[in-house]
Amino acid sequence: MISNTASSITIGWNEPINNGGCPIQGYAVFIDDGSGNGPFVEANVDNDISVRNQPSLSQFTITKNANQVASLGLVFRIKVRAFNPAGFVDSPIIGVRLAVVPS
Repeated sequence: MISNTASSITIGWNEPINNGGCPIQGYAVFIDDGSGNGPFVEANVDNDISVRNQPSLSQFTITKNANQVASLGLVFRIKVRAFNPAGFVDSPIIGVRLAVVPS
């Protein structure tokens, strides 16, 4: 994770060490619903070419509804998936809580 606010989480990553012998062609960022057991969904639009076709991409900002989500104190699980012709590989999962704005 690079940073977080009450409304966004910015994550960063490095290209996978093992790429199956093929250059990385793009990424997808997945996040769950903060419940700890919800399914992962693509944080960007499914098959978003601004992420999927960017082999040099190394960070992404996820935005959530700040006032509703931050006050709940939810921990979101996030992972990054790297794609190439050999298939894909997922990053380790990280847990991030949105920052709470002092009242």
